[in-house]
Amino acid sequence: MKELLAESLSAGGLGFSTTRARTHSDGDDEPVASRWATEDEVIALAEVVAQHEGTTLEFASDGCLDGFEDAEVDFMIRFSRAGQRPLNWNIAHRRQPRTRGATAISWPPWTAAARRVPGSWRSRCR
Repeated sequence: MKELLAESLSAGGLGFSTTRARTHSDGDDEPVASRWATEDEVIALAEVVAQHEGTTLEFASDGCLDGFEDAEVDFMIRFSRAGQRPLNWNIAHRRQPRTRGATAISWPPWTAAARRVPGSWRSRCR
């Protein structure tokens, strides 16, 4: 995986995105492969990203849906540090309003508060 990621980034790939969110399943309603990856595997891939200037990291998780547990925040910090990149962890969901033909993008209610980085995160990121 590390070699394939490095090759892809060298060929112009934008970065590395992974998910552990329970909502990310395949067509057979089975968890997508990334949900089975260990933290060490994901960190190793972030280290590959660090070797490619101008690339990005993204992560989706149950915390994006329900609020983050301390262990998940610690992992996200390690992931970001390993990749030497800011970590995009935003999530939006799309829903069909009752108005026929209209589409709306809405943010889960917790995101208004999540736009501010809590002080406890700032101290742990130093």
